[in-house]
Amino acid sequence: MGIGERRHRVVFEAAVTAQDAFGEPDKSWSTLCTSWALVQPVKGRERLLANEMLSDVTTRIVTRARTALASLSTGDRATWDGHTYDIKSVIHRDHRRHELEILCEEHL
Repeated sequence: MGIGERRHRVVFEAAVTAQDAFGEPDKSWSTLCTSWALVQPVKGRERLLANEMLSDVTTRIVTRARTALASLSTGDRATWDGHTYDIKSVIHRDHRRHELEILCEEHL
């Protein structure tokens, strides 16, 4: 993939769970890194659940593999242009581990 296709600045974040003053789990987000990437919608769907319309968009994010992204996994998230994407899978596109293909789901 050419460098010109990676024109979106994406922030990758890992979930951090701590306990609040009452001993309840408190989830927050820690930035792993900011990277240039290709953000590409793959498919979308709408469904009616409990009399409420829900929309999901599956998105593909392609970026260079970096040491900061070595721990990236499901449960983490990516943000770009005001959108938040839940990471569903992380795939190494080639055997040399130069590129990552990250499949995400955005809830609208």
